[in-house]
Amino acid sequence: MNQAAFNPLYVDSAPFVFNPNAAGKPGVTPLKIETIVWSGYTANANKAVVKDAHGNFIWNASGYAADFQQESPKIGWVNGLQVTELDEGNLTIHLAFK
Repeated sequence: MNQAAFNPLYVDSAPFVFNPNAAGKPGVTPLKIETIVWSGYTANANKAVVKDAHGNFIWNASGYAADFQQESPKIGWVNGLQVTELDEGNLTIHLAFK
């Protein structure tokens, strides 16, 4: 079950959109992402795609069955967050607050 109440964010299905300003407020909330960890996938054909609110790629990963877990490099500031594809497994998205 996706949850966005705490840091880190846990995402286990797509589509998933995280934008705290979406509840009646205009604009997109800037978020600072430290890293994204993708685990629990089992095939090279699996994909995980994370974009900002405008559709720009933040992280685009393909499965690598020898590892079954991947971690992004440090990402930094983004404008909103959406997981548009998650074939299998789950994402742990670590946010920074400084």
